[in-house]
Amino acid sequence: MDRCRVSEEDARDSYFDGEELRAEDLEKSRREDFEAFAEDIQELTEGLLGDSSWVPDEDDLASANQLLQNLRDYYMAHIPITTEVK
Repeated sequence: MDRCRVSEEDARDSYFDGEELRAEDLEKSRREDFEAFAEDIQELTEGLLGDSSWVPDEDDLASANQLLQNLRDYYMAHIPITTEVK
């Protein structure tokens, strides 16, 4: 019987089947996760803006600005710039 060590994180993961993902599969999975996060961010943002009673406060604006800045910094560091970023 071939036994291997399983990390504590994997052991707690109810979807872990005992096989490590290949690098290509892991990259694809992370891209899919990032895409899902982006879709959730867009949906939640549209929901807030669709509620006429919601008015962003200073913390809301600071959080949105921080998210934008983090994404912009990451984009600038990893994507060849061919057009100006707004």
